[in-house]
Amino acid sequence: MNRMTMQKKNGFTLVEMLLVVALIVLLISLLLPALGKGRSMAQRTVCANQMRQWGAGFTLYAADNAKFFPENRDGLHFAWGGPTVQRFWADYLQAYDKDNVQNNMHLLLCPTQKWHRHDTAINSGVTIRVAGYQFLPHRVPATDPSDYAPPTNPDGENWVKKKRIGGHYSNAPIMMDIMQTWGNSWWFNGTTPFASHIKGDGEPHGGNFLFEAGNIDWWNFRDIDIGGRLGSWDVYYAIPLD
Repeated sequence: MNRMTMQKKNGFTLVEMLLVVALIVLLISLLLPALGKGRSMAQRTVCANQMRQWGAGFTLYAADNAKFFPENRDGLHFAWGGPTVQRFWADYLQAYDKDNVQNNMHLLLCPTQKWHRHDTAINSGVTIRVAGYQFLPHRVPATDPSDYAPPTNPDGENWVKKKRIGGHYSNAPIMMDIMQTWGNSWWFNGTTPFASHIKGDGEPHGGNFLFEAGNIDWWNFRDIDIGGRLGSWDVYYAIPLD
């Protein structure tokens, strides 16, 4: 009789088991947002550290080339690097390696950038190559003012036409995370987000900005305005300058 009583006391009732399961589910629901936020912050940190290496590369390049930025008038738009920029990558950062673009530590791509890791984006020949960041200065002069300077940012064209470190607009950003439109692509699998550091609906949380002095600032997306338009693309990089 005593043995039976002890066995009964050592067991769990159905109500007790359900209560334990409910507590576990509650703890998981409380922990998941914190884990997601921690992962997002870690990705921002990796992204910023990679940008710092870009900043060091720009400084070294400028020291070797009369303070000029790598010229991208033989490239395209904000993310496609021409032969000059590709040589800059190889000599001062990391050679473009299409077989290694899925590596989240690849210097040429933000760890959260998925759109520019697709084969259809990267296997475009050797003349121009796409990176996972947007490089602002030393662009092709705009044929239409709306290409670079919509009314929301009348100085935007000057930001992207500057060729050398220092001088006018030296406090403007020189590089940023990809915030070119937002949402998911209509090609590839239709679910790949355009932007980096995205929320669930494809809208970016924001992005890191690199400046000539080497500092990196994070800006929330809702505080950034359209800096340029390329056809139907809206490129968000307009931030207030001190």
